[in-house]
Amino acid sequence: FTQNILDLKNLKDKFKTFDFEVFEIKNAHDVKECEITLKDPIFKKIKKTKIIIAHSIKGHGVKSLENKALSHILSADINEVNELIKGLENENNA
Repeated sequence: FTQNILDLKNLKDKFKTFDFEVFEIKNAHDVKECEITLKDPIFKKIKKTKIIIAHSIKGHGVKSLENKALSHILSADINEVNELIKGLENENNA
């Protein structure tokens, strides 16, 4: 969605021009992948400013919100919230 509003092109290269060390997490919904990056000895050893680009899906895990730009600004009533919670619980138990 971001590229439709403001295409940042290669964000990693932009940060590197400021001499930041850039790490990329391809699936930010994968806790293990995030943990591996943060616990990496190279990550810990580097003294300069670190940037993590974590790729994620807006509204991940909630089918009615997934990849929907409005999911950031919509308000849900209590019935919708309960329905979303049930959906997440069913997904986690599957």
